[in-house]
Amino acid sequence: MCRRSTFLLLALGLRGAAAAPWCQVIAPDGSPPLVRQAAYELAAYLGRLADADIAVRNAPAKGLPVILLRLDTGVKLGDEEYFIEPVGQGDVAIRARTPLAVLEGAYGLLRAYGCGFYFDGDALPAGRPQAFLAPSIHGRPVFAIRGSLPWYNFLDSPTTWDAQDFRFFADQILRSGQNFIGFHTYDYEPFAAYEFAGQHPGGEPLMTTADRVWGTFPMKVDEFGFGAARYFPGAWWGSDAARAEGSREQRLARDKALLADGLAYASARGVKTCLGFEVTGDPTDPAEQRRFRARLTQLVRDYPMLDYVWLWQSEGQSMQGVAPPPLRSQGGRVYRDWQAAFATLKDPKRTWEGMRVAVYGELGRQILDGAAPGVKLVLSGWGGDHWLHVSDYFPAWDKVLDKRIIFAALDDIRVHPQVSVNYALPPDRERWAIPWYEYDGDQWVPQANTGIFADTVRDAREKGCQGLLAIHWRTKEVGESQALCAQYAWHPEESLAAFYRDYGTRRVGAEQGPAFGDTLRELDALGYRWVGGPGQTECGEFVWSCSTDAAKLAAVEAAGVKLRQIRAAVAKGPAPVGALGRVDDVIAVIDRLLGYEQVARLLAPGGPVDQATANPDKAKTLLAELSGPAFGEVLD
Repeated sequence: MCRRSTFLLLALGLRGAAAAPWCQVIAPDGSPPLVRQAAYELAAYLGRLADADIAVRNAPAKGLPVILLRLDTGVKLGDEEYFIEPVGQGDVAIRARTPLAVLEGAYGLLRAYGCGFYFDGDALPAGRPQAFLAPSIHGRPVFAIRGSLPWYNFLDSPTTWDAQDFRFFADQILRSGQNFIGFHTYDYEPFAAYEFAGQHPGGEPLMTTADRVWGTFPMKVDEFGFGAARYFPGAWWGSDAARAEGSREQRLARDKALLADGLAYASARGVKTCLGFEVTGDPTDPAEQRRFRARLTQLVRDYPMLDYVWLWQSEGQSMQGVAPPPLRSQGGRVYRDWQAAFATLKDPKRTWEGMRVAVYGELGRQILDGAAPGVKLVLSGWGGDHWLHVSDYFPAWDKVLDKRIIFAALDDIRVHPQVSVNYALPPDRERWAIPWYEYDGDQWVPQANTGIFADTVRDAREKGCQGLLAIHWRTKEVGESQALCAQYAWHPEESLAAFYRDYGTRRVGAEQGPAFGDTLRELDALGYRWVGGPGQTECGEFVWSCSTDAAKLAAVEAAGVKLRQIRAAVAKGPAPVGALGRVDDVIAVIDRLLGYEQVARLLAPGGPVDQATANPDKAKTLLAELSGPAFGEVLD
């Protein structure tokens, strides 16, 4: 085999006087786009660390130490495998077989230099690396697919993203060591709308605060509380595309263009992309086959950058099932042919439902073979072993479906230490576990689960999953769990305690980092909402509810005291970029959570306020309590 190599030289020299360049990035002519991305990303980040301008050039200056990024298509390395190692007299080489692995190696080097890349932004050390030579690193992820499934439908989700939000998200996914972004779309969302018989079914424009979303009522921006209206443009809040006026067709086109732009940017950055819709009809009906073909064909035409398309079973259908078709029908023939493979399901309705989705998978693969043969197909749905149970179908699907079709499932809605037992399939079947960073309810309080995720990711690997994703709506609020998943893929040997101390050090620096990380781990160990209590109903309207766990409330208060001490020490500097902001964010969550608990205790049904309205003596007691110091800060 002819061995072809491309070299990217990054020359680094120790900075002497302030005016002297600290490093230079050398990208020879002809370097692939992702390799040139590596050059410019390294130049930008190392320049920020060194407080110097870093140039990207075609040839190295003499006499400077060199970091050599070597793209060698002839070596036997994985698609995303790289080596960072010392070579020569004080130089460093990054070796990889693919341009993406070169780029990931560049981010791996930056992480070795102490940088952190998170959903809420970058955490950069206060100065340049103390040592030019990084430790020898062999980068090889334990999951081929690593990333996120940001879920549309609430207003704290991609529903309100603009172009810059999609781009920032894609950047942070890649820089953190992940490589995948996928989206599901409901039929009341715009992204899989299609032309059929002169109509545009299968989608509606994006929602804003002008619409009634699950658990909310329409609300204008000037009705937002606490002066928040000044942060939001326009009369209603939503994405720029959704707030613009136009016909339904114009709005659908604009919304789809927004997502296509975000996916195209992610793809150009080296991130794998996926989009899919729910399949609800009878795939053995010729009329439904025509509609499905039109929709799937238009999807890959509207989004030519897609690497994957997934077909979703609707939520709950795996448990409800569908009555089997007549045995003499086309569906009945499928039922007879596949009955042995689905025999463990017992229930005929559940059996036919599993077959129905599988037929869509079979038909979808055939359509893609003609319309977009390079696009892979994924079958997905809701539920693991403790909830909705779509993964129960995996063993049967594996027996009847093309091995090119990938299986995935939103696992149990409250994340468990183990993913479904049905992920333990033969190694020639690709499957992706999708646990939940958060669930539909209480999306304004901590849904602490990073410690559980530390077990979940290991279990998914032990069951042979080639992919690990996670569903979420918010971003910054699920950042610790995302950081753990990203880190685990490259460092599976790391313990939970070691992860949190590393995370803390990257966020606030070496002096206070261990204490900050330990405090975050203690908060996470408190579990859901930190303070306990029932919280809010999934997708429901707001109700007052409060904790009855005094020990947890005291632990959260104590964490707030520790964090204020840490903040005071960090403020003396020097500290990583964003350090004070990150500590302030956690303190703000604690203050808001404890303040809410105080008010909720008063206003909960049957609580002190209800009692005071019926009893003058209790009213006097309540007024005295409210005028005391315990509630002064909350009321202010």
